[in-house]
Amino acid sequence: MVATKDDANLIEVLQKTGIVDSFVGLFPILLKMVPYTSFQLATYESLRSTMDFSSFPDPIIAQLLCATAAAIVSSLASQPGDALLTAASQDKENNKLDLAGLFRGTQARLIQMILIVVIQLLANDAIRESVGLGAIGHEK
Repeated sequence: MVATKDDANLIEVLQKTGIVDSFVGLFPILLKMVPYTSFQLATYESLRSTMDFSSFPDPIIAQLLCATAAAIVSSLASQPGDALLTAASQDKENNKLDLAGLFRGTQARLIQMILIVVIQLLANDAIRESVGLGAIGHEK
């Protein structure tokens, strides 16, 4: 095995911080990502599988509504974890969070998540359909 510069940097970080301290941000990341991913996919799939697409003039409208709802639900579910992750990466002096602090920045994050999640879910469905798998909630 050949050591690279990246390996040397990792070794330096581990020597300075220790292996346990290297995982200090893992819990906040999990508090953010587990609800985000699970609520996003569960909401989108359940809405896609129960919604009557024929009642819409164009199926893309129904797909956009499902993706937008999934984005809103997943963003709100993961907001406290995102606030904890942000606080964990800042100075110890400034990372005191109360209940209101857990939801600080929700509006800005909601806009960002709607854009990201809608594009992500629509692209995912398009790719799945192009390889013959069927869209989420409409598997073949």
